Amino acid sequence: SAQNTTYRFFLLAFIFFVILVLFLLIINNDIKKRNETAAQLRMQASLLDTIPDTIFTTDKNFILKTWNKYAAEMYGFSAAEAIGKPIQSLFDIQISDEETASSFTALQEKGSYKDEYTVIKKNGEIIFVLASVNTIINDGEITGYVSVHRDITQRKELEKELKVFNTELEQQVKI
Repeated sequence: SAQNTTYRFFLLAFIFFVILVLFLLIINNDIKKRNETAAQLRMQASLLDTIPDTIFTTDKNFILKTWNKYAAEMYGFSAAEAIGKPIQSLFDIQISDEETASSFTALQEKGSYKDEYTVIKKNGEIIFVLASVNTIINDGEITGYVSVHRDITQRKELEKELKVFNTELEQQVKI
């Protein structure tokens, strides 16, 4: 008896200790995974501010969810001003209704769309933008969009100057 009871007590204590150690190992592993995931998310978020292009995301209704620092510089709206607003309320893309419908259809069918646009910024300045838009898909369903905009105004101006120069050169060659 007493020896049997002592044996059972130590056996239960040992089993409890083993279960406790296993439980702590599982918790520690979970904490490590969470920390690794958090570090990866921080790294990915910092990438958005290291790429020198305007990058922003929207939900499926084109309401802004993220807005990097280059978006703020290019369009003149801080992240606090932009996030939560419909994208079309921040800048005016000079595009016809037909072109809008065509680009939206391509985006839905192909998952991406790329084109050049004339955009009127917050301060009224007109710029040329190369826009690339891709769908964000979760569980097979479009949940939003990620857009990368690059200011190509200088390139467009140089192309225009080159065209004028070529026209002048052709005129001179004809003489």
